[in-house]
Amino acid sequence: MGKWSPAQRRYAQSEKGKLARKKYQQSERGKATRRAYLERRKTRLAELKQKQTEEAKPVEKKEKSVKIKSNPTEKKS
Repeated sequence: MGKWSPAQRRYAQSEKGKLARKKYQQSERGKATRRAYLERRKTRLAELKQKQTEEAKPVEKKEKSVKIKSNPTEKKS
């Protein structure tokens, strides 16, 4: 839902609107909606946390093995 109209805002802040909201939140339908929202939120936050831990893993660098070339002693004549 986008922005509320002035009439919707007035109703939501009125005593009648507050009572209607309280009645809805205590109904089975309101409770089911709230549970569904919390479940979606929980899964979304878990996915974000999983994504962050994957990004935060340090990249293991493989050390290049350095080969030392052994120069035989040169004979000077």
